[in-house]
Amino acid sequence: MTTRESSGVVALFQRELQHRIEIPQTNPQTPFMWIKVLANKVHTIFIVICYFPPKWSRYNMVEETR
Repeated sequence: MTTRESSGVVALFQRELQHRIEIPQTNPQTPFMWIKVLANKVHTIFIVICYFPPKWSRYNMVEETR
């Protein structure tokens, strides 16, 4: 078994949709990523993927206020 230094998220799509998918440029400091799917000539679908690391993670940049 191997160990990983960090974790992440993944979005999987069928190969047939590949030409319809765009990933708009995002700020790497934000905990989310937008995916734009061109459903047809009229409709566009936006999907957001969020990652909120555990409190103990070094990637957790949320400061607690008391």
